[in-house]
Amino acid sequence: MATSDSEVESGARGRVIEMKPLNSRRQAREGQRKLVVQSKEDMIRAWRPIFDQFDHDGDGKVPLAELSHIFRGTPEGRDVPQEVIDDILDMADSSRDGYLDFEEFINMVRGQAIGAHRPMVRRMVQYAAFVVVPRKERRKTVTRYINEYSCFPPPLFIPLISAIEIALFAYFSYTTDVEGPIKAVGPIPTESDLIYDPTKRYQAWRFLSYMLVHAGWTHIIFNVLIQVVLGLPLEMVHHWWRILLIYCVGVICGSLGTSITDPNVYLVGASAGVYAIMAAHLSAVILNWSEMDFGWFRLVFFFVLTGIDVGVAVYHRYMDVDTKDTVTSHVTFGSGSPDSDHTIKERVMRIGSEGVGGAVARNSADVASLSGEKLHHRLRQPLLVGYAAHLGGALAGLLLGIVVLRNLRKQKWELYVWWVSLVLLAAIILAMMAWNVAFPSYFPAQTY
Repeated sequence: MATSDSEVESGARGRVIEMKPLNSRRQAREGQRKLVVQSKEDMIRAWRPIFDQFDHDGDGKVPLAELSHIFRGTPEGRDVPQEVIDDILDMADSSRDGYLDFEEFINMVRGQAIGAHRPMVRRMVQYAAFVVVPRKERRKTVTRYINEYSCFPPPLFIPLISAIEIALFAYFSYTTDVEGPIKAVGPIPTESDLIYDPTKRYQAWRFLSYMLVHAGWTHIIFNVLIQVVLGLPLEMVHHWWRILLIYCVGVICGSLGTSITDPNVYLVGASAGVYAIMAAHLSAVILNWSEMDFGWFRLVFFFVLTGIDVGVAVYHRYMDVDTKDTVTSHVTFGSGSPDSDHTIKERVMRIGSEGVGGAVARNSADVASLSGEKLHHRLRQPLLVGYAAHLGGALAGLLLGIVVLRNLRKQKWELYVWWVSLVLLAAIILAMMAWNVAFPSYFPAQTY
C-alpha cells in the first residue's frame, strides 16, 4: 500500500506504526523505509501538552469552533476548504457535544475516521502549538514545529495600554505650555492627578496610575517599544489577563518600593511594568530550563539589558557630575490675565529617567507661594536618577510569573518553587503596604 513519509498506520491495539525515511541518503533514494512503533502511552505523553494548550480553561474539553478557528490560521488550514475542516472535527466528535475531549483529540490525530486527511490534520495540530512547548515534549509524532502562539483570543492588553500611554503623552504634551519643543526628557505634568506624589499617598490610585504619564519622547518610546516587543509574544501564549496582572503588580511594587527606599521621590513612567514583563520571560526560562530553546541566550539577554539599564541609572545617580547641573524649565498652566491672582509654587526638584527609559523620579519641596500674571511652575532640576522602581517591578514580574504563567510540564520541585514565589511576593507586598500605613512620620507630610 502506498503511503506518504509522514503517514501513520494503525497496527495492533494500542500501537501506532509510523513510516519514516532512514537517515542514509542512499537508502532514501532507494525508497527504503523503517518502521517506528510507538505505544499509545507514548503518544498520549507526546500529545497531552498540545491538547492542554488548546484547553484554555482546563476543563478537559476544547470547543470545535475554537479548534476550527485555530486550524484556519495554519498554513495547511488556509489551503483546505472550511467545510473539510469542519467535517474532520465533526467526525472526531464522537460524543456529538460540540467539544473534543482528550480521547477524541488523540483519535483525530491517530487518523481514525479521517482517512486521506490524516497527514494534513497532524500538520495543522503541530503548527498550532509551537514555541512555549519545551523541547523535550517534541516527540517523533510532533516533529519540528509546535506552535503555541495564538491570536484566539487576540492580544488585548499590550496594544491597549500602549495606545493609552501614547495618547496621554500626546495630550499632556499639547496641553502643557512649555517654552520650546518637546524634549527627550520633559515636560512633566507635575500637577497631574496620575503621577505618584509622596505628599498625596492617601490617593491610593497614584501607586498605579503613574505608569500612564511619561517624561519626554525617549521615555515613552523606550517603554512602548520594549513592552510591545516582549509583551506581545508573551500575551499570545499566556493570554491578556495574566500579562495585565503581571504588568500592574509590577507597577505597584515599583512605587511601593520607591516609597520606602526614597520616600521623597515622585514617579512617572511605566518602566516598572516593562521590567515585570521582562522578568516574566525569565520565569519561563527558569521553569523550563532543560527543555527551553535558546535558554542561555534568553538568560544572558535579560541580565545584559537589565544590567546596562540599572547600571546607567546608578552611575547617573551617584557618579556623573553632569547630573548636578541645574536645568530650569518654565511650565505655564493656563493663561490668566495681568489682573489675575494665581498661586505660584516654585519647587526645587530631583528628576531623573532611571536609566534608558525608567520611571522618572523627582524630590520636591515647596519653597514659596507667590502671585503673578500666570499660574506657572519654575522647575529647578538637578538631574538625579532613581532605580528602585525598576528593581521592584522586575522582582514582582519574576515571582508572579512563576505563579501565574502557564507551565506545560509540571515537576514536583516546581510546585515548591510556586509556593515559595507566591508566599514571598505576598509577604513583600504586605510588608511594604504595612510600612506605608504604620510609619507616617517616615514620609513627607500629606497635603490635602
